[in-house]
Parts: sequence; structure tokens; C-alpha cells
Amino acid sequence: MKFIKLTLLAIVSMFVLAACGGKETTEKYTGDVQGLDTTIEITADGDDVSKEKLTQTGKLDAWGFSSKEQAEEAFKQQEEIDKETYKDIPDGAIETTYTVDGETATMETTFNYTKDNIKALIDAGLLDSEGNEKADRVSKEKTVKGYENLGLTKEGE
Repeated sequence: MKFIKLTLLAIVSMFVLAACGGKETTEKYTGDVQGLDTTIEITADGDDVSKEKLTQTGKLDAWGFSSKEQAEEAFKQQEEIDKETYKDIPDGAIETTYTVDGETATMETTFNYTKDNIKALIDAGLLDSEGNEKADRVSKEKTVKGYENLGLTKEGE
């Protein structure tokens, strides 16, 4: 389970906030992160990110599991940890689901960024504000650089 949290935190910690219009667009970034097929969809209006959806899928052994039962039990425990971690975060700010289908496991996390959600995510340690206590937005430019540093590439390029 530590592997799951480290993977999620590695990706979440790259979301850099800025205190600092355009049309809302969605882009998809894909690649391999720690042996898992990773897809991130980012929705933004100009440089302001409004939503991110992270999906990681891989064989059970890539997750560190030796059986379907072990994966299901670990994910069940992780859901309880998530409930505690997310308890002070507004409903809908972050949603995570875990599934096991045969020999494949998937984790899907969606972040919805509003000013209130961003503050709550920072306070919970799920979003890095780079020390900016007044951060109220997520920068697409800085977030995409984080994706690229992980080796993800923009789909269609």
C-alpha cells in the first residue's frame, strides 16, 4: 500500500500552485510511471487547471501484489485510509476508486479545483503550494512540466 500512496503523492506533489482566460480545453498525457500505465487528463481554461483525472493500471505484480485477494484487501484498507485523509476536504474535491479485474488493478483519482477545494487539498497535504499560503489556483504550465519530468507525453504529439 505504501507503493500506492507514494505513486499518488509523487504525481500530486508535482501540481504546483500559483497565486497570480481562455477557452476550457482538455489534454491527455500518457506513459509508464513506476511500471504502471498512467493516463492523466487535465482540463484548463488558459493556465488555470479546473480538473485532473489520473488513471493508473497495471498487472498485479506491478502494484506489488501476488494475488487478486491481496490486491482487493490492500485496496479496501487504502479506501479506509483515504476516508480519513479526505474527511476535511469538500465533497467532490478529490475522488479515488480502486478496482481489481482478473490480474489487473486500477486506481483512478479525480481532482476538482475550486478556490475552496484548493485550500482544503493544500491543508490536507495533497497539493503543494510551494510555500505560497495565498495560492488559489493550479498552474497548467507548471503541472504539465511535472508530467514531462515523470516521462509522460502529450497524446497526439
